[in-house]
Amino acid sequence: MLPRLRARRRRRLRTALVAACVAVALGVAYAVGGTSPRPDPPAYGDVLSWPARGPLAHDQAFVDELARRAANGRVIYAGDVAGERVGLVVSRYPGLPQVGLTAFVGRAGTRADRLAETDPGLVSPTARVVAWADPEPSGVHVLVVLAESRAHTAAVSSAAVARLGHIDRSFVTHHMHDGVVAVPARAPSVRMMRVSVAGAPGSPYDGPVLGIERTPYPPGSRAPRPMRSYGATAGVDEAWRDAAAELAGTYRVPFARLLVLWRWARVLGTETVLLAAAYRLPTGAIVLQVRWRSRRFDNNIAVSRFVRGRLLLDPTEPVAWRMGGQIAVFWPGARHRAVVLNGSVRSSPAQLVTHTDADGFAAVTVPPRMRDPWVHVPLGRSNVNGYILSTSSPFDQDPLDIGDATPVP
Repeated sequence: MLPRLRARRRRRLRTALVAACVAVALGVAYAVGGTSPRPDPPAYGDVLSWPARGPLAHDQAFVDELARRAANGRVIYAGDVAGERVGLVVSRYPGLPQVGLTAFVGRAGTRADRLAETDPGLVSPTARVVAWADPEPSGVHVLVVLAESRAHTAAVSSAAVARLGHIDRSFVTHHMHDGVVAVPARAPSVRMMRVSVAGAPGSPYDGPVLGIERTPYPPGSRAPRPMRSYGATAGVDEAWRDAAAELAGTYRVPFARLLVLWRWARVLGTETVLLAAAYRLPTGAIVLQVRWRSRRFDNNIAVSRFVRGRLLLDPTEPVAWRMGGQIAVFWPGARHRAVVLNGSVRSSPAQLVTHTDADGFAAVTVPPRMRDPWVHVPLGRSNVNGYILSTSSPFDQDPLDIGDATPVP
């Protein structure tokens, strides 16, 4: 009888201990998970659909105050980085396709209404990556890269190094958490920086960093004179000086040491100037610049490209770039030469042939259904590969490198 009683007591004791453990476990689970906020929705799709992210994203009063400081504002990042506080806000402009990106900056701990407001930049409403930095000596030395939540790495380059005949870059890779990288950053200028994001849908992003240029660079009072000029000469002086000054400031090269191999210009009406120029830097590196200047929009759409792949060492070689729905081709001094645009329409090979004008310029309209267009220019017995510079838009493009060229099959 006694052994059975002791056995029943042991079973009751074990049952009580198990029940106590379960109660403790449930209490801990409730304390840890039951009272915590629900996980944030992941950031998918374009920038206008992203939730606020960053260490301060859950400070609703802070986020609401930031959003109020920008018309139609939506906060996409709020946090303290390396002793600085950064808030990034996107704004939809009525009647315009662009989305404004405004950064609010200050020391860590600053209230939202006391943060300094920087000049807004522009991003595409369908952008899948936003990179913003203030890296210069008088800046806050911060870089923030935002992408979709599934993006996993962001490689950052702080400067382009000009070598003989080409440009080199080195990258530092950062792992993204929920599609975010926020790190200290220093660079000679915002324009020198570049970010490559991997793991996002579609092709990996490889492009510029937005921000403000705090350190002006005075290249000189007189713009460099091109060795060869094509197209319009009247009415382009102001646009030309601005274009040359922008490039000189980007690479910190004064006008006196900037060699312009050729310049082509065209004036459209009274408001728009198109410019293309090839520069040789003191190191021997070649830079191709394409620039639109429109007084109507009171802004400039400017894209500079290093030519990589087949080096542009001969100033007489043809070059090509996107210009809206067209491919522009310029072959310095080569008039009435054939230009062939290749691609595929409904999976069938297609070709369009046009000829350069008296200046050596041609514009080929790309059919909406043409896939993977590339250009070649017949040169006697052989063909020269054509490189299409991705300058159709100021958004999501790298201002310092065209990337890999598309080879002729």
